[in-house]
Amino acid sequence: MRIIYLHQYFNTPEMSGGTRSYEMARRLVANGHEVHIITSWRELGERADGEWFKTEEAGIRVHWLPVPYNNAMSYRERIQAFFRFAWQAARKAASLPADVIFATSTPLTIAIPAAYAKWRHNIPMVFEVRDLWPDVPAAMGVLKNRTLLKAAKRLELFAYKSANHIIALTPTMRDFISGKGVPLEKISTIPNISNPESFPSHSNTTSSDQKNLLYCGNLGPAHGPEYLVELAKEFRRQNIAIHITVIGDGKLRESMEADAAQAGSLNETIRFQGKVPKGDVPKFYTECDASIMTICDCELLYRHSVQNKFFDSLAAGKPVFANYSGWASELAEREGVGLIIDRENPEQAALRIADFMGDSEKLQKSQNAARELAESQFHANKLVDDLEAILLRVTRDSDKSVAAAPK
Repeated sequence: MRIIYLHQYFNTPEMSGGTRSYEMARRLVANGHEVHIITSWRELGERADGEWFKTEEAGIRVHWLPVPYNNAMSYRERIQAFFRFAWQAARKAASLPADVIFATSTPLTIAIPAAYAKWRHNIPMVFEVRDLWPDVPAAMGVLKNRTLLKAAKRLELFAYKSANHIIALTPTMRDFISGKGVPLEKISTIPNISNPESFPSHSNTTSSDQKNLLYCGNLGPAHGPEYLVELAKEFRRQNIAIHITVIGDGKLRESMEADAAQAGSLNETIRFQGKVPKGDVPKFYTECDASIMTICDCELLYRHSVQNKFFDSLAAGKPVFANYSGWASELAEREGVGLIIDRENPEQAALRIADFMGDSEKLQKSQNAARELAESQFHANKLVDDLEAILLRVTRDSDKSVAAAPK
């Protein structure tokens, strides 16, 4: 197949952030398909000419459009970035030969170039839903303008109607989308991927009394990372020998560091590493004993949350703590590879984490179970086969429809 893969926030391993699209695309290339990624170049001050440029990444043909974007931008500026990319990506997608369009959100506006390319090429479109927009920003109070919200809901339904098939990242997300009137048979679930070969075989539990807890991800409001500082304060206050390493950046980093410094926890029970390339992430997982996920107090968000850090932790063979109850955290607890801790009670959460990490037998058992879960259910090689099967099926169905159409 010739596949046009639309993802506004595509990352290579040399960049920070999730690499699901990269891992999927390079495996599709290895299976003999031609893959064109259409994406944006987000660095401020670079590629000031604003012109498309092309690179090849592991056999993937990547088309980059400079559209600056970061979490410090206002909501208005973000919307402008979304639509600027959508408009130019539509023209780019229409100019490339293809058999199928595959678009992954967010932002939801990615459906615009996907639907346009589908119409121009008369080929099928598959739409992947990573986040429930506009429901989540509306529930968080970020999207308040009634006109914009109404337009966003129309765009969401347009995306679902335009797609020949929809991919959701969790079963709960699949059910949520179906509740909007989309037939269940039109929706498949392909969860986020684990890539165990990128991580060395997981290390045994550290022999020292000091344990290391890793947070790797965005430090923006949606993720509720302030909880990490509260936890670090409790580790210090209760003299618990656990240290939190925070990898990532975002709007709340500065205030979190200031809060930790004022409490005497900065560089004592918590340290901030900043952003690192995705390719450097395995080193930090190797050095930790467990990882942690946080989410803000928005039920719609945490019930359906799918975070890259969860699947990286499994691939590294490390258990996961979460301060929310959702599909991933409930799976971790059920499979013996993690623990759901109390968001409202950091004091109790600190004790539960200390008890878990202080039991060397339990910790070792959970590490083994984490790696096994990554291999058996979430390995990228397995999940790309599922994606390939969907793309092939919609392409075949489309060819049959064209053949059966009256001349």
